[in-house]
Amino acid sequence: MERDDLDRLLAFINGLVVEKQKDKASELFTGFENKVTRDDEANWLSSRIVQLENGDRVNVVAEVNGRIVANGDIARGHYSETHHHGELGLTVMKAYRGMGLGGEMVRTLLRER
Repeated sequence: MERDDLDRLLAFINGLVVEKQKDKASELFTGFENKVTRDDEANWLSSRIVQLENGDRVNVVAEVNGRIVANGDIARGHYSETHHHGELGLTVMKAYRGMGLGGEMVRTLLRER
């Protein structure tokens, strides 16, 4: 994930929001009920880039024809007691679920941590 990915990441998260809005029974967690603004996504991306540069996070995205279709990350705990713990997050767009993409992303994240 890089700063140049802003517009593609914005399209990804807003696509997930629309997906969730269309299927109220979905258990998809986006963290948002409404579309994200470009400024909000830029702020989010800037904070993530700092975490990546500091070694506090590892992030991978999956692309199909230049479009981001999945995003995954592992974040290190923030406190000295939890610095050896991690949090894993993974989101794959509906059209790309069930193809093994998520599993491959998790394997990549674990190698890169």
